[in-house]
Amino acid sequence: MDLNYSAEGTLIIQRRPEMADPEAVKDRVRRALTGQPILSVDGTEVAIEFSSICVHSDAPNSPDVAAAVRSVLDEPR
Repeated sequence: MDLNYSAEGTLIIQRRPEMADPEAVKDRVRRALTGQPILSVDGTEVAIEFSSICVHSDAPNSPDVAAAVRSVLDEPR
């Protein structure tokens, strides 16, 4: 959930990992968990199917991103 999606629904892989916005990651996780489309880099809504949530450890702020994901998973549903 720490990578961005293109308007076509494919992951955008950076050669050099960039910092992810923890608040944007939270929104993406909430949307995915509730079956809502997520927003691509250009704002297009993209429906995704997933069976796991991945946080990449090579980004500069990956601990903050992991904490953001965990906080959403801990929210009451």
